[in-house]
Formats: sequence, structure tokens, C-alpha cells
Amino acid sequence: MEFRRRDYFSVFTVLGLAVSVLMAYSYVGAVLYNLTDLWISTGKASETRWLFRLFHSPWTEQLIQYVFVIGASYGIIALILQRIPKFPCRKQKLPLKCFFLCFAAAMGAGYLFNGIGTAINVIVGMFSNKTLEDMNPVLSITEAMSPSMILYVCLVGPFMEELLFRGMLLSRARVFGDRTAVFFTAILFGLMHGNLTQCLYGIAIGLVLGYVAVRTNGIRYTFLLHTMINSFGIVISFGEKIAERLPIFGLADVYGFFIMILIIDLVVAAIVIFLRYGRFAFMQLTWNNEAPSPYRKYVYLNPGVLLYIVLCLVEISSFLW
Repeated sequence: MEFRRRDYFSVFTVLGLAVSVLMAYSYVGAVLYNLTDLWISTGKASETRWLFRLFHSPWTEQLIQYVFVIGASYGIIALILQRIPKFPCRKQKLPLKCFFLCFAAAMGAGYLFNGIGTAINVIVGMFSNKTLEDMNPVLSITEAMSPSMILYVCLVGPFMEELLFRGMLLSRARVFGDRTAVFFTAILFGLMHGNLTQCLYGIAIGLVLGYVAVRTNGIRYTFLLHTMINSFGIVISFGEKIAERLPIFGLADVYGFFIMILIIDLVVAAIVIFLRYGRFAFMQLTWNNEAPSPYRKYVYLNPGVLLYIVLCLVEISSFLW
């Protein structure tokens, strides 16, 4: 099927506006959360006491904040996207070998680009007053892990992000080609994280997750992969804390060396996987890609996506300077 300029321009404008709502609402949601928390904290009525416990319990605090800041925007996004049809397809299974190859590729690529992002942050930090913790909020998150934060990082966050980027967006962008859809959603996914380091490795991981979503025509495998990727970092962080607290001389150094070797192995494995299977995987994304469209530039050159990019770049800049 041959698409016209108007097709690209209109559809991707709507997709861009949908994720722009996500970014814009996060600021509104943060204000609403703070106002609600203030009202609950200063209230003396009995009906606010259980809300105070809900807002400040280590089991629910992060989840409540997520509902206010991000989760509430999903209803608006669904309304915006309802007129754009999803790509019709049947769900497929992913072989176990391919699943673990994708996991290793995503992990290794993530750590590789995490290192690149950290190096850039170090250079930028020489000219600004920001520390690495200021530039990458993940570093501070792992220092104060609560049960609700773990639930968010390992389950709620991955599910909601996969629902949006590989479920709601990619399934609609696929009409214009699998390659276009995978790269488009990977870039949007990376930018959504709002800081340079997470943006870089988010795009890399998003490419792998997009490939899996296209290969299986669903998000059940991408959700599982996303959960495993996020949980890997949590496990490493907990292991580091345990090693530091155990009264065994040099245990923390040994653990740190082990993790460094593991990360290097994952990066090397990812490079090998991409060199060996990358071209084959790229060729698998062949739906409607045989004749490149002269209008493909409008995937990004439209008001909705440009607005989203600007919103994300503003937030990324705020972490750098």
C-alpha cells in the first residue's frame, strides 16, 4: 500500500501529540500530587489519616505518586489514539534461544550506552555545577529503595511503558512499516526518560524490545524482558549493599570486580550478537519496507513529534545544566 504525505503527517502528528500529553501531564500531575499530599499532611480529620498512611507507606508511596504524575495521563492518550487503527496481526511465540539472545543484547547494549552517557556527563560536569547523581536520577533511586519503588521499577513501570510504546504506539505505526515503527518508538521511548544517560540506553534497549514486539505481534515478551532488565539492576544494587554490610574484609571490592567482569561480558556478548544476527534481524523487519517512501521524513517532521522532542530536550537539559 502506498501512503501519501498527508497519511504520514496526520498519523504521526497524533502519535506525537499522544506522548506529548505524557510529558506535559507529568508536570501537572506533580503539582497535583504535591497539593494533595500537602492537604493530607495538614488535615486533622479522620478521613485523611488513612490517606496519609497510603501516601507515605513504603509499600504504596511510589505507586500513588506514579498514578498522579504519569498513570492518569493514559486515559487521555487512549482517547487521542482511538481513531487510529492498530495494525492487524496474530500473536506469535518467541523461541527460548531468541528470547535470551534478545535479553543479552538489550543488557549489553544498555550498559554500553550507559557508559557512553556517563562519560558525556563527566565531561559536561566539568563545565557545570551538576554531579553525576544530579544528571542521572537512577543513581539516587538505587540508594533509597522501598518496596513500592521496587514494585514500580520491576513491574508497574515496565508494564505501563510497554503498554504505551510497544502496545499503543508501535501497533499503530506498523502500518507504515516495521522498521519505521521500531525506530520511531525506540527514539520516543529513550527521550521519555528525560535525561541523557537513560535516553541513550533507552533507545538501544527500545530497538531490541521493538524487534521482539514486531516478531511476536504483542507485548507479553517485551514486558517480561523489560522486567528482567530493570530487575537486574535492582539485584546488583542489593548485592552491593549486602556486600558492604557483611563483616568480611574485601568482600565489597570482590563483588564490585565480579560485577565489572559481568558487565564487560554482557557488552561483548551484545556486540557479538549484533554482528552475527543483526543483519538477519534487520531483514526480518520487511513489512512494507521494499520501496522507501519519499514522505518518511514526516514521521518526525510534524507538529506532534517535534513538540514531544522539545519537551524531552528541555527536561534533558535541566539535568545537564
